[in-house]
Amino acid sequence: MRLLSTAIAAATLFLAGCNNDLGITLYQGTAVPMGGDQVVPSKSVAGNGSMNLVYNRTTRVLTYTVSWNSLSGAPAAMHVHGPALKGASGSTIQTVSGFSTAVAGSLTGTLLIDGMVIKEEDLLRGALYFDIHTAANAVGEVRGQILVK
Repeated sequence: MRLLSTAIAAATLFLAGCNNDLGITLYQGTAVPMGGDQVVPSKSVAGNGSMNLVYNRTTRVLTYTVSWNSLSGAPAAMHVHGPALKGASGSTIQTVSGFSTAVAGSLTGTLLIDGMVIKEEDLLRGALYFDIHTAANAVGEVRGQILVK
């Protein structure tokens, strides 16, 4: 029993030390803007939105709440893309489901930063983005870079 307790304590200390090199475990982004001006190529649309983001470096989970309004029609698709900085396009890395088909709404979801397909470095340097597609703007109507600090 004593050996097990010692092993658990050692593992806990080891994992705590490996948590991260900056001593930061939570990164946040509040009211991160979304708009047609961030879509590639840029769109002149009334649609807009924002994202509230929390990244927990310990669990490697990004939690996002995306709000949108004034879209040209019902959302047809939503995705997380990357790696791509603002002004560039990236591959789809998560297809979002369960969203409202109203021209205004919100959605909360999570994204596991697995270190293989979705890299923490890409998240922390702002190289992931969220976009919302409509029938009128199949390539994307609004987009926002996922920015946390």
